[in-house]
Amino acid sequence: MIDPIRILSYNLRSGLSMSGELNIQRQAEVIKSLAPDVAGLQEVRIRKDLPEEQGDQPAILAEETAMRAYFGRTIDCDQYEYGIGVLSRCPSELMEVVLLPQPETMEQRAVIVVKVRHGNKNFYMVNTHLVFEDDAESVRVEQLQAITKLVKEKGYIPAVLTGDFNAGPEAESIRYLAGEWGMTDLTEFTFPATNPRIRIDYIAWYPQDAFTLEKLEVVNEPEASDHRPVFADLTPNC
Repeated sequence: MIDPIRILSYNLRSGLSMSGELNIQRQAEVIKSLAPDVAGLQEVRIRKDLPEEQGDQPAILAEETAMRAYFGRTIDCDQYEYGIGVLSRCPSELMEVVLLPQPETMEQRAVIVVKVRHGNKNFYMVNTHLVFEDDAESVRVEQLQAITKLVKEKGYIPAVLTGDFNAGPEAESIRYLAGEWGMTDLTEFTFPATNPRIRIDYIAWYPQDAFTLEKLEVVNEPEASDHRPVFADLTPNC
C-alpha cells in the first residue's frame, strides 16, 4: 500500500501574524501541527539586520519543524532577502530556482523546484508566488505557462505545484491551470485569514492522473499569518 503524501501551501507574510506581530515561531508551530511531508512557502524573508538565529526564517523553520529548508530568492536588498521556500521531511535536493516572465515594473517572482523521495517514489515539489496586481491577469497566465513548460521540458514529473496565485477560481490563469494540471476541488476561501473572502492559495499536480486526492483542508488558523494554510493528502498513482 502506498502512503499518501501530505502537501502544505502556506503564505507566511514574512513571519508576521495577522495583527502584524513578528512571530515566525508561531507559524512553525502551525506547520508542525499539520505534519506535512513537504510544504511550499510564500513570502519568506532572511533579515540581514538580525543574527541568523533571529532573522533567517528558512533556518528557523527548519530547526523548529525538523525539516530541511530550501530558499528561492526574488529580492535582495540591504536589509533583507525575500522570496519563496520549501520545507521537506523527506530526502530531497534543490533542482533550481527560476525567475518568471513579467514586466520590469512588477515585483520579481520565481519558481523553486525540489526533488523529493517519499517512500520509494520520487516527485518534484514546485512552489511559486505569482504577481499580485489586479490588472496583471495576463502576466499570471504567462507565469503559469512558463512553469508548465519548465516541468515538461526538464522532466520534473510527476510534479506537485503549490502557491499563492493571487487569482480566484474564475480567473483566466486558474482556468488555464485546471486545463493542464490536476486541481484540488477547493471551494473554501483562504484570504484574509481572520475572515476569508477569496481563494488565492492552491495545490495542483502534473500530469492530471499522477495523484489521487485523499483529503483537502483549509485550516482554521485565523491569526498566525494573513493567509490560512491549505493542505492536501495525495496518493501517487504509479
